Amino acid sequence: MINFKDYKSDEVLLINPPMVFREGFRRPSISIPLGFLYVATSLEKYTNKKVVLRDYIGHPKVEINQGRNIGDRSHQEYYVGLSYDEIAQDLKRISIPKVVGISCSYLSHTVETIQEIINIIKIMSPQSKIVIGGSGMISDISTFFDNVDMFFFGEGEERFAELLDGKTIDGTKDSNGHSPTGGKTPDYLKGDVLDKHAILDYSLIDIAKYVYINERGVHSRFSTTPRSVSFITTRGCPYTCNYCMIHTVHGYNWRINSIDSIYQNLEVLRNEYEIEHLHIEDDQFALKVPRFIQIIKKIHDLEMTWDPSNGLYTQHLKEEDIQMMAKYGAKAIKIAPETGSQRVIDEIIKGKPITIEKMKDVAKWSFNAGLRVTGFLIIGFPQETTDDIKMTIDFAKELTEKYNVIWTVSLATPFPGTELRDYCEKNDILTTSNEIEILGSSHQYKIKHEIFTVEYLTSVAKEIESTWVEITHEPQVV
Repeated sequence: MINFKDYKSDEVLLINPPMVFREGFRRPSISIPLGFLYVATSLEKYTNKKVVLRDYIGHPKVEINQGRNIGDRSHQEYYVGLSYDEIAQDLKRISIPKVVGISCSYLSHTVETIQEIINIIKIMSPQSKIVIGGSGMISDISTFFDNVDMFFFGEGEERFAELLDGKTIDGTKDSNGHSPTGGKTPDYLKGDVLDKHAILDYSLIDIAKYVYINERGVHSRFSTTPRSVSFITTRGCPYTCNYCMIHTVHGYNWRINSIDSIYQNLEVLRNEYEIEHLHIEDDQFALKVPRFIQIIKKIHDLEMTWDPSNGLYTQHLKEEDIQMMAKYGAKAIKIAPETGSQRVIDEIIKGKPITIEKMKDVAKWSFNAGLRVTGFLIIGFPQETTDDIKMTIDFAKELTEKYNVIWTVSLATPFPGTELRDYCEKNDILTTSNEIEILGSSHQYKIKHEIFTVEYLTSVAKEIESTWVEITHEPQVV
């Protein structure tokens, strides 16, 4: 079991590792490491700990090979960050502290780079305790790494500081998978407002370096400028969709950053770093419409644009709300019906309170407002039928033909910690596919379906995604 006093330290090294994008990824996506930045800022502001930061992606020495187009659609492997030799040389220049925290925001893209960094540290400083944490953590993560002393689950602003004080905390496991607590919901997930840790110290990372990486096409999304960063205003989602694992990190309680703290961050990003575009990473950015409109007005006032990284909750949106989005800087809207079958929504996904008809309305309103409409679909749920699939195909084609909707189609994936995973395990319908492959690709299928094959589902996904064509469409907002 973990002896938390072994982690008591007045100094900590925090590392943001390089990322690897494997074959099949259309476009590597790199932005400022928000989780890493939140923890680093909190330790700097609210503790007496000495924090040593090493961002091996946003590092001054990182260069993108201009001989290859990192943003193309070819099936190549991309490595973004310092090389392992450069990392080793960098670590030789510092005194490695007793505790080293390594960020794991995307497990599938960092499993190899994290392990290499662990190996380097253990050679240089065998006595150092290695802690891995971040939004990419899954329940059986210990099976993917060697020489890790602690796996840290959930948000870290408060709890990582407590760890460095030698206190017992929830949401931890040692290398054998042992946990000191019973898995109850931690107190930090029960609040409403995230004010204490909401003001970030952006000087802790090299934003100019991330702009440089964006210039090479790594993180364009719907921004026309490389001066774009990721940004969040809320955490958590109150809904219980059977495929979603975000609650394993942020819980079900919808927690907000205060409007004042959001404004302070926005003004710093615009006035000090000349940021022009925001990728809003909230899982539920538009859950409360008045607050949502208030924020996008401020974004517009600062002469910035924005796009949502995730599907907006649209059931309560009105046409005038969509028009306001277009007026106040939105470059695109993302919708997440996941299916064209209302039965699948109601009886299989269950936690998504939406209707197909409302999705059609939102697509129409958005198109008329001049917004690029993108949508997410999932096919291949265990209880899904060929009729459900046909309804999804017809629904997707209708919205593409009428409103030029761009679809991303994923195969149903039983992620750890989801109701879908529990269902598959209970009914013995999981395949033996590698977990990392599953986490890292939307076209891996890990379900033994009675009817669907991976070839069939992949062909359906390709059919839907290929229906979109570029058209010129002028905004109609008044």
